[in-house]
Amino acid sequence: MMYFFHYSSKEMLPVLLIVLLVFYMAGSFIQMKVNSFVRQINEEMAAKEAEEAQKAQEVSLEGEMGEKTENAGADAEGET
Repeated sequence: MMYFFHYSSKEMLPVLLIVLLVFYMAGSFIQMKVNSFVRQINEEMAAKEAEEAQKAQEVSLEGEMGEKTENAGADAEGET
């Protein structure tokens, strides 16, 4: 197979350089796309976690308000 594409060194080096540059650019492009995809997933996860934390905080505040109301009602019953 090598004899079909028999080039001299002066002809082969520029071809090799071009092939290497093409693969380098393709790899850089793929890396950019993968990084943007990962960044997008991380942002979605962070937004979801923040939303869950906010809901948990609201639930805990509602629980505290319910406990205060129950305690206030018990205190009022105990005084009378």
